[in-house]
Amino acid sequence: MDKKSKTLLLIVEIIVAGSIVFTFYNTVIWHNYLITDQVPCNPQLEKCLEEVDDNGNIEYYKIVKLMANNVPRCQYSVNPCETE
Repeated sequence: MDKKSKTLLLIVEIIVAGSIVFTFYNTVIWHNYLITDQVPCNPQLEKCLEEVDDNGNIEYYKIVKLMANNVPRCQYSVNPCETE
């Protein structure tokens, strides 16, 4: 390979490695991504969506979107926890 090809290959490798490191920090370290969840809702107190099951029962829910770094790090099914 000539010198220009080696230089171009090195630049591409640096860009790819930088993208991988940035994505890792963004998702694993900083938890910079959005979590969407469907939670129960009281239609008398707030605006809700509704879902009708096969038996005709109406279930009210709402869609909640939170940044991952704002979600508590515990399992509600095992032991409820408080948000920070």
